[in-house]
Amino acid sequence: ALETQVAMITPAPMPVIMPELYISFDPAMPSSRTVAPGRTNVEFVRLEFAAVGETVIRGLSISRKGGTDQDLQEVSLFDGSTQLSSSKRMDDGKTHFDGLNWVIPAYTVKTLTVKATISGTAAVGHEIRLGINSGKDINTDTNLDGLLFPIMGNAMTVR
Repeated sequence: ALETQVAMITPAPMPVIMPELYISFDPAMPSSRTVAPGRTNVEFVRLEFAAVGETVIRGLSISRKGGTDQDLQEVSLFDGSTQLSSSKRMDDGKTHFDGLNWVIPAYTVKTLTVKATISGTAAVGHEIRLGINSGKDINTDTNLDGLLFPIMGNAMTVR
């Protein structure tokens, strides 16, 4: 009698790549509104950072959409009422915050608020949005695969 042997080939399981950090809009995100030239500490965007494992954000770049660099005198980052770094100026639509070392403990959500001072010479009618343009703008060892970018706040119109 002839026996036939059948080999069952089981494919190796595909690894599921999940981000270790999730970024979403804070429920208290500022809505679009008008802002006067010279106004200080205007909240542009509030982002919730939720970490699966302890995450250290060493640096972060904030991008501008709309308006011009000259419309913003300076940009600042806050964790609650704590300013994370000295204020920075926009350069070619971006500003970089290096040396943050902002720690988000495992299984914790922290809110990052991006504020800016509107220049006294800001052009009336300009609509300005601030946010994170891509994963490359976040300096961390944490896996960001699967996150969708850009993450931009609502437009603030200079009036």
